[in-house]
Amino acid sequence: MVLQTCIALMYHRQQVTVIAPPTPPPLPQNYARRHGLPIDAVGFDFEVLRAPDASALTAAAPSGVYVHGLFLEGAGWDRPAGCLCEAAPKQLHSAAPPMWFKTVKLADIR
Repeated sequence: MVLQTCIALMYHRQQVTVIAPPTPPPLPQNYARRHGLPIDAVGFDFEVLRAPDASALTAAAPSGVYVHGLFLEGAGWDRPAGCLCEAAPKQLHSAAPPMWFKTVKLADIR
């Protein structure tokens, strides 16, 4: 089973879609087994981390995976405010902050 996670980050009517690589099947399966859930009831939520870069993440994620190395196209990331901002002049791509993809029950996703 190959899952793809699409995330839409909204900011002032601008939509930037980030597509993560295919999710390894063991992540949702392990979570479902650990919590006694059917695999169809497990999904992903995400949290944008305040870490300046991936080198600040020294421990494994408690649940799910940390993802880094993604880029934003036509937008920037305001680290102090923790939100999307206008891209710098003449800068098409900017680094996205590290993200935590959490395995959760689908019913718990906001």
